[in-house]
Amino acid sequence: MTKTTMVCAAMACAMALEARDVSDLFSPSPDERPYGAVPSASQLSRDEMDIISIIHFGINTFTDQEWGFGGEDPAKFDPGDVDFDLMMRQAKDAGIDGIIFVAKHHDGFCLWPTKTTEYNITKSPYKGGKGDMVRDAIDAARRQGLRTAVYCSPWDRNTALYGKPEYIKMFREQVKELLTGYGEMFEMWFDGANGGDGWYGGAKEHRWIDRTTYYDWPTTWKMVHEIHPTACIESDVGPDVRWGGNEMGFGGPECWAAYDPKSFQPGKVAMPGDCQNVRDAFLGTRNGKTWMPAEFDVSLRPGWFYHPGEDGRAKDPEHLMDIYFSSTGNGGMMNIGLQPDRKGRIHPDDVKKLKTFGDELEKMLSNDFAKDAEARRTADGVELAFAREVEFNVVRLMEDCRYGQRIDDFAVDYFDGEWKPFAKGQAVGIRRLLRREETVKATKVRLRIVHCEMTPLLKDFSVMRCGLKRNAWFKDFEKRSFSKDRTIEGRQVKIDLDPNVGKGRYRIDADGEGFRISAFDEECAQAAIRELCAKLRGESAAEPRSRVLEDGGTGPYKAVMTEVPGFVEHTVFRPADMSPFNPGKPLPVLVWGNGACANSPIEHAKFLNEIASHGYLVLATGIFPETDEPYRGPMSRPEQQIESIDWAFAAQDGAAGDEYCGRIDVKKICIAGMSCGGLQALINCADPRVTAVMICNSGLFIDPSKAMKNVPMPTKEKLKELHSPVIYILGGEPDIAYGNGMDDFHRINHVPAIAANLPVGHGGTYGRPHGGEFAVVARIWLDWQLKGDAGAAKMFVGENCGLAKRPGWTIERNALATHLQEGRASKVPWQDESVSSIFDVKAGEAVRP
Repeated sequence: MTKTTMVCAAMACAMALEARDVSDLFSPSPDERPYGAVPSASQLSRDEMDIISIIHFGINTFTDQEWGFGGEDPAKFDPGDVDFDLMMRQAKDAGIDGIIFVAKHHDGFCLWPTKTTEYNITKSPYKGGKGDMVRDAIDAARRQGLRTAVYCSPWDRNTALYGKPEYIKMFREQVKELLTGYGEMFEMWFDGANGGDGWYGGAKEHRWIDRTTYYDWPTTWKMVHEIHPTACIESDVGPDVRWGGNEMGFGGPECWAAYDPKSFQPGKVAMPGDCQNVRDAFLGTRNGKTWMPAEFDVSLRPGWFYHPGEDGRAKDPEHLMDIYFSSTGNGGMMNIGLQPDRKGRIHPDDVKKLKTFGDELEKMLSNDFAKDAEARRTADGVELAFAREVEFNVVRLMEDCRYGQRIDDFAVDYFDGEWKPFAKGQAVGIRRLLRREETVKATKVRLRIVHCEMTPLLKDFSVMRCGLKRNAWFKDFEKRSFSKDRTIEGRQVKIDLDPNVGKGRYRIDADGEGFRISAFDEECAQAAIRELCAKLRGESAAEPRSRVLEDGGTGPYKAVMTEVPGFVEHTVFRPADMSPFNPGKPLPVLVWGNGACANSPIEHAKFLNEIASHGYLVLATGIFPETDEPYRGPMSRPEQQIESIDWAFAAQDGAAGDEYCGRIDVKKICIAGMSCGGLQALINCADPRVTAVMICNSGLFIDPSKAMKNVPMPTKEKLKELHSPVIYILGGEPDIAYGNGMDDFHRINHVPAIAANLPVGHGGTYGRPHGGEFAVVARIWLDWQLKGDAGAAKMFVGENCGLAKRPGWTIERNALATHLQEGRASKVPWQDESVSSIFDVKAGEAVRP
């Protein structure tokens, strides 16, 4: 594939020959003035590339993690001999022009022999402690003609200095080492993942920083530009290149090169991690003040690091091509995440899919039907006449962006006996590729510039054919386009950003009836639009999706994960066969909030499915997950748990149809959650409809000021609002939430409280088969609290209770819970007499799990 790179002028010339250069028809005048924001020389040089790749290879590769905690042993990083030349050749074959090598991820392990920290590659077995993987990767890339860049995480979960002023000096020195020791870079890559739980030199705690001030980013940016004037700085606020606002690789229907980021704090300048309009970055700012083109990062696999369980799950060539059109072809740049395995090799299936994508892209770009066409300037644009009839489905346009982005409304037509519309749009800028599903035949093609703020300065008008079909997922995604007006089921529907709904959310209106969906939750979008279509057709509901996990669980009622029409931002886990349940045998309810306040229960699906298989209705916060890929969308809201309780009452009365009517025990509701979801449960614990509380890997912060922004964080006073028994299921001392959770437990003296610990860390056992040990303990506790099972109570009461005998577990009980173990509580003040018998349990032996 022939594309331009800064290191190979001959390739740049070849690219110019292949494109249909029409700049002679749109020559700028000698005194041509720029319009609006314009790019710098380094931005123009970077924009010559089509595709770049970020390569993640580190300790996480060997521990099967995405985000290392920071305390991992460097000896685990043992890849042996890595063939970087092969890796870079495979990247080049996929059409990649430049690579960004991850020199340090959030775990703090540096892949070069830095002088700033002992936590670096010299402490690993790589080349006997004498290696420098950053140099090896960059040198190999340059041998393949690839341009190079590095990523150095601003967060460092290893060092004890993080959160202190001394760390900023250390971080800047790391950036300086990378910029001065490895030659020319086209980009310095940063992100907004800053602050949270970490090892921190053994402190094992949360450390939150003020992202608006802690890093003093302007000083760092100035240093980068002074050391490396050719390097563009990328982050969610630039200043040279903006993150595209999502990790799926797509741009908006129009993607402008300018972008004006806004701080959450009035009057302040936006900083990485403090950008209120970051979810608009896929659109840009029309007529914005700052030239800041978008970079759209997307992982080839579900995760950014290599995981053996994801072998065979790389995106197919059709999907990659669709992303290319939506990113590079939309005025931005495609950034594909590659994941070498533990031997430093790209998996054969990944290579095959990349190669197919690269071959098809090369075939398309190297065959421009317009390069030999006769071009003539028209009153409103330009027309191409071919020597013979051509068959195509792609048109590419480029402006001479040295003078700004001028065109803001255009149309392309083709002549097949008569003029017919091919495509239309607004933004052109760096490059705009317009694609149709079907090919068309034509002898002429024209561009009509409908509106342009100043004299148009077009430099490319190419006509090509893409041989790959549109990916089914992407076609469906485009049906949920971000344009303002669409026709669904023959009805006009308005789809638009609504600032009254909240950050990153859409309002969909049909005949005055509102539907709200999350902007980047594509699963939620699918459900909402299916529901909308059904409503417009006059149907009661669209067909819900469902999945069976792990053969339905180990309980007596095989479970299913499903969605319910009208209950869009929630996922239901329940017995697949509801017939055994009736008013005499109703389903108790578990209301669940997810870790990281994720708006999808995928990380806890096995755990929740297992509980449902034992005869529970689990109402989980978040959209229905069709795949097992990690969720990367907006955060959930605490109110969604209350919405779950409201839905349970409505469904019990028949609002959700006969399937649930009369089968839900709304007198037995446990509110629960993991990590951030546990904090949401504590926020909602005062709801009078709640009869039990279960907090997993969580607890209110002892110092609420250290909590991450946007995470709910009441003070410890909130614990006084508990009015029902509570259990804390924690991951022992390795659990980052252990201190906060145990502090909660020791403060609770007005309701029964139990603290159960298994030393497995913050991740619990949710991802293990059937949810592992956490699912066993949680389910038996629910059997006791919500079903009144005296046998289940034996897991928790008595000196020789079942949990005390279970390997690895420890249990503590407060005074009220101790009354239970001593058999002294037949009636207790926190429960009404009708249910007090649940706690009238004498000490006894353990029950079977």
